[in-house]
Amino acid sequence: MAPPRMAPPRVAPPRVAPPRVAPPRVVPPRVVPPRRDHAVLRTRCDQNCMITAKGGSREGWP
Repeated sequence: MAPPRMAPPRVAPPRVAPPRVAPPRVVPPRVVPPRRDHAVLRTRCDQNCMITAKGGSREGWP
């Protein structure tokens, strides 16, 4: 007489570890140096601009 058929042992599926999520990199804010005023630049380098800027200064101002 054959022994009773035993069901195969239930094997739990392997535990998959959740992916390690790196903490978000905190980027320090880019500090933009204050733009110097156009009038201040004109008063400081007016003669230079007149000499060098033949047809418009380097900064693109007329």
